[in-house]
Amino acid sequence: MASNKPKNKKNIFYNIIILILIGVIVVCGFKLGKIYYTYYKGSKTYDKVVEDVQTKEKGMLTINWDKLLKQNKDTKAWLYLNKSEINYPVLQGKTNDQYLRTMPNQEYNVKGSIFIDSRNLNPFQDFMTLIYGHHTQDDTMFTDVANYFKKDGFYKGHENFLLLLPNGEKYKLEIIAGSQIKDDSKLYKFYFNNEIEKQEYINQIIAINKIKEIDTNKIKLNENDKIIMMSTCADFQGSSLRYVVWSKMVKATEEDLKVVESK
Repeated sequence: MASNKPKNKKNIFYNIIILILIGVIVVCGFKLGKIYYTYYKGSKTYDKVVEDVQTKEKGMLTINWDKLLKQNKDTKAWLYLNKSEINYPVLQGKTNDQYLRTMPNQEYNVKGSIFIDSRNLNPFQDFMTLIYGHHTQDDTMFTDVANYFKKDGFYKGHENFLLLLPNGEKYKLEIIAGSQIKDDSKLYKFYFNNEIEKQEYINQIIAINKIKEIDTNKIKLNENDKIIMMSTCADFQGSSLRYVVWSKMVKATEEDLKVVESK
């Protein structure tokens, strides 16, 4: 009579493998659920900020700066992009780690905040202002910055951001170029010694533009303009690559300030 031992050993081996796989699925599911629950909590916090300080009078975006600055004195601006998830306060900490995983209400959350590089001495007055935001798996924060490269046709309807400042100034941010660069790129630059360096920088970013809908021949930009550079991760795996979009600050008209609700 043939022995059943080899067959039994094989069944035990398969059962162990199945149990291990089930365990992996359960652990991964738990971790994924935890991430999305954290995202959910973060979104609820931002929804509350919008509810507390933002109104749309006559279809135009208005921020109650007294309330917002009382919530967090590090707030430097409000950034909005029509038909997108970008509708956030912009902060600046003493270091770039301060708001990397911290929301405006000082609570820890992986979403973090939209924040200005701590090395920018005079945000929105310097020739260059650099703003960071996370590329999240729930399509919030600065994910829509990445969508200029990941989604065909995203540029159409998203040609301009709105930027509101606490002093009452309102700007349209006209997108002039976008590209994918490394996190140690020399294009992350804050200090310019003269007008020649500024013009050289402008020439560089126009030359590497990857947003195909932008006709760089029609871009009107010079060393007297103010540039906003928005940066986000290229993926979720710790890559050194970044998606970046450059825009020019232009005084907003009433027409520019008319908002279209988020998607």
